[in-house]
Amino acid sequence: NTFLFARDNYRCQFCGRSHSELRHRECLTRDHLVPLSRGGTNAWTNVLTACSSCNTRKGNLLPEEAGMHPLRPPFEPHFVHLAWAVRRLTSIQSKYIRLFYGGEVLATLEAL
Repeated sequence: NTFLFARDNYRCQFCGRSHSELRHRECLTRDHLVPLSRGGTNAWTNVLTACSSCNTRKGNLLPEEAGMHPLRPPFEPHFVHLAWAVRRLTSIQSKYIRLFYGGEVLATLEAL
């Protein structure tokens, strides 16, 4: 989620609140515009940052069904932006880079 949150500037893409504006016990989460259970994928264009309250409110619905629309459409960031978002890659981050971008991009980032 580190790369996803960095892409979305650590801000809920539904209500617009930043991480520092969240209430006690709220956190930033990964939301699927089209839920996995409804055929959605983990593609960059289907995932975005949502606060836990918005994610719970949207639930298993499509944005139109929940009456919730992202402030901006999700997009696939360039790997250079991801490299600047974090300095060292954890094993989980490496896993997601390999999943979304492939081994060649992962090797490029690890060489920076």
